[in-house]
Amino acid sequence: MPSSSQLIAIYALDASLQSTASMGIYQFTRNLLEALRKSPAPDGLRFEVWVSEENHADLLPGELPPWISLRMARGGYGGGLRRLW
Repeated sequence: MPSSSQLIAIYALDASLQSTASMGIYQFTRNLLEALRKSPAPDGLRFEVWVSEENHADLLPGELPPWISLRMARGGYGGGLRRLW
């Protein structure tokens, strides 16, 4: 069954406290996720948050509401060749 809602994906695979070149972008992403978590479900929108095993514990604000789905990749993407993937 097709969904009439639009999907917004938040790419945060390479957001890492240990290897970030921009603490501002990291904190903005973290604060955005916290604000979304506290917000009521938006009409017609779904969110996906893409994180890695390495960064999810620091980046995610806690339990996410059902209208935000989580996609977790294995490993870390904050530096080296995996960041370019």
